[in-house]
Amino acid sequence: MINMMYLVLLALLALNVSKEILKAFHLMESSFLSSQKSIDEKNNLIEQGFAASMQENKIRTEEWYNRALAVRNASKSFCDQIDSMKIKLVNDAGGYKIEDGADPEMLPELSSPDNMEKHANFFDDGKGKQAQGKVLQDLINNTRDLMLAQLNTPKIDNSVVEALRRQTALRADDPKPTGTSKPTWYNTYLVHSPLAGVTALLTKIQNDCKNLESDILNLLSGQITASLIKFDQVRSQVISNKSYVMIGDKFEADIVLMALNTTSSPEILLQDGSKVPVEGGIGKLRIDARTPGIQQVKGFVLVDDPNAEGGKRKDSFTYEWQAAPPTATISATAMNILYVGLKNPISVSVPGYPAEAVSVTMSAGKLTPDKGAGNFIAEVTGSGRTTIRATV
Repeated sequence: MINMMYLVLLALLALNVSKEILKAFHLMESSFLSSQKSIDEKNNLIEQGFAASMQENKIRTEEWYNRALAVRNASKSFCDQIDSMKIKLVNDAGGYKIEDGADPEMLPELSSPDNMEKHANFFDDGKGKQAQGKVLQDLINNTRDLMLAQLNTPKIDNSVVEALRRQTALRADDPKPTGTSKPTWYNTYLVHSPLAGVTALLTKIQNDCKNLESDILNLLSGQITASLIKFDQVRSQVISNKSYVMIGDKFEADIVLMALNTTSSPEILLQDGSKVPVEGGIGKLRIDARTPGIQQVKGFVLVDDPNAEGGKRKDSFTYEWQAAPPTATISATAMNILYVGLKNPISVSVPGYPAEAVSVTMSAGKLTPDKGAGNFIAEVTGSGRTTIRATV
């Protein structure tokens, strides 16, 4: 009698532990479903960002938006199929326990959480590769590959894609063989597990899919702005077609606010293939003026752009400038000659240079600065010829 009671006690203890485990499966699935809502909200926000970017710049966004939609559709199709599978498994085993007054937002408990037969026959009906367990295993692995395929483009570093492939939990790999035994993924995790464990696992697999979807969407979203040049400094700039203006003409220029990236070093090449040195993100062009007349300089700037062929974007430029021989204008403002014993006003100017940069000397006499830059008083000390020289 005592032995019989002891056996009954052991059976009750075993049953109690089993109930605790089944309850834990239910709590896990409820937690997975709660997490699923958060992931969905995040993915919806990313899609909204794509839509807004399409409105702002369709050309830059369209490729990545289409790839994102393909990922979202693959994820939704996969999760819908898993939902259909869970509904069938639960209904075949008696459905859920619906209690009066239960919170409709909470996942109800299963009527037969410990059921081992219905889903076992469903996943492994002896049909081998046609068994539903094998079909589900292939669906998981194929969906992962289908979603990651949207990252197969030269514009995205392949090492990033491979790292994501290794890290994702969305996979269904057979366990390693032990001796002559070759266990399958679905037999290990589905066939020999209670229904509560199976539904919890299927919900987790849905979460794994949605997490992979989120990772891919974030990566695709980043490609929209990857081609934009980042700026860390802003300065004003005056741009004029002429650096000097003749008297009576007008000086014209554009005043712009220029954005710079002082940390980058764009490659600047002239038409002849020579490189322009870059300092603080600005090319420093220096050309010796050897022949007079209008000169033209052509070239292009290469900047990093993952969306361009070869990862570089090429922007051409053309600029004209004028070279003139050094000249000076020296004239007597009152008379055509200089008189000995008088204060003769003269003016001196050198086109292209300010009067303050010009120094003037005179032979056979002396010069005294007069009112206004470039104006002098010349006093001749003797008759004959005198020379006035302007130096910049």
